[in-house]
Amino acid sequence: KTMLTLKEGRVEAAKQGIENGAALRVLVNGAWGFASVGALNFETLNEAISDACKMAKTASSRLKTPIKLIETKAVEDKVVAKPREDPSKISIEDKINTTMTMNNKILGYDNHVKSCTIDYLDLTGTSYFINNEGTYIEQDKLYVWSRITAIATEADVFTFSREEIGSTSGYEIFDVETPEIVGERVAKRAVEQLKAKPPK
Repeated sequence: KTMLTLKEGRVEAAKQGIENGAALRVLVNGAWGFASVGALNFETLNEAISDACKMAKTASSRLKTPIKLIETKAVEDKVVAKPREDPSKISIEDKINTTMTMNNKILGYDNHVKSCTIDYLDLTGTSYFINNEGTYIEQDKLYVWSRITAIATEADVFTFSREEIGSTSGYEIFDVETPEIVGERVAKRAVEQLKAKPPK
């Protein structure tokens, strides 16, 4: 996982790391209980199961119609992501350079553009779905996302332009939505809004 924030060309936050966790769902007395945790050790998981069961028992006392599950066939599957450019293989320096290119394009587009903030996030990993009926599904997760904002001013008029781009394909999104194209589009929108006539 990588998270970046750039503001006016300065890296205000940069983080890379590995995260894991689990989400648990139980059915007790016809009611669902849920718990999530950010660790996979036995004690934490055992406590989460206990919390989910307590939630379900509390909810069951208010249920008019208990939930009943039908029998289903167990499924085993594996879904593999095949990105052309895996974001986990891209250095954080290259990711900073990508966002910096956007920043420079925005701030250099027009002298009315006074501010630019860029947030970047990518996630790669694997999720596992397992139930007590024998279903086991392993799925690769991949997501690349960026939010770009620009502020333009003229006299006492301020305009705001924001755009988000994202992909579940891979880092190759920036081969299509290049930093230069996105940066110019966001800056142009902010500047053009300065010429907009206020509603009567």
